[in-house]
Amino acid sequence: SKAPQHRHHALGVRSFLVSKPVTFSAANIAKMMPKLLSFLPDVSGGCSEAERQLLSDLQAALSTAYESSPPKLSFPLPDGITDLWEKLIDGLDDDHAFPILDLGRVLALHPDFNQHYAWNDMGRIENIARRFRASKCSHPASRPLALKLLVNMFSTGSGANQMFDQSRLSLMTEVMQEGLACDNPTTVQVAGSLAFNFSLFVSRKDVDTLLSFVVPIVHALSGNGECKLNDEIDYVLLMALGKLVYGCDEAAELVNTLELDLKRALASSSKKVPNACLFISVAWALLCRAISSHTSGRERR
Repeated sequence: SKAPQHRHHALGVRSFLVSKPVTFSAANIAKMMPKLLSFLPDVSGGCSEAERQLLSDLQAALSTAYESSPPKLSFPLPDGITDLWEKLIDGLDDDHAFPILDLGRVLALHPDFNQHYAWNDMGRIENIARRFRASKCSHPASRPLALKLLVNMFSTGSGANQMFDQSRLSLMTEVMQEGLACDNPTTVQVAGSLAFNFSLFVSRKDVDTLLSFVVPIVHALSGNGECKLNDEIDYVLLMALGKLVYGCDEAAELVNTLELDLKRALASSSKKVPNACLFISVAWALLCRAISSHTSGRERR
């Protein structure tokens, strides 16, 4: 027989039924690739002329792909590009790694590149997560770009499944939690996007994992972290929290216990995002309906 639907299904909160992962596809290839090429003299072991040509070929292919919107990242990858990407990741120090991380972030949207790592070498992705979570690099772009690469691994089904695999879930959860607690707004926003993608895949039955996502999101939304929040952060965190609360009584109870109050976000909403205050208000109202549905149901029992 068909399992009964959770009472949240009757609330009409369709915004929390979104099932497509967030990705970061925007890129300025004409700026990113020359910056990477300018750092090649700093690569440990140096780069050959053939490797420089390989990057030039890739730049031409990416430039063509980005003539369309959204970009058509389905071209044949140049032979040897994954080996070269790994050499550059390993050969550049943390302060100079941001353009190769940005390239990896873009290439993670290419099915062949994404699935190469999903099927053959997720250890490489884990190493990037570990390296830049602990990095004290002076360049502010490195950490959020590393997080964006993790987010974009969700662009294929195999990549998403590997990101949520139990063998690495603890690491990825810690990276997400630390990102939400940092003082860089871009990092917090990207960590929120990673949290949203995880929220799409966590089972309602895996309550411990689900609640481990709820706490840092509520903490960030409450303005208790080191970062000054903005509309983009509020919205992505609310959508992630909504996905976690939807259909899970324990998550609704936890949010209620933590006494999340979003008056701060609604009062300080800027005009940077069109209709941001409206979007935040709607997401907050939907979330409140899900939580109140739980509390009222508990009172009737």
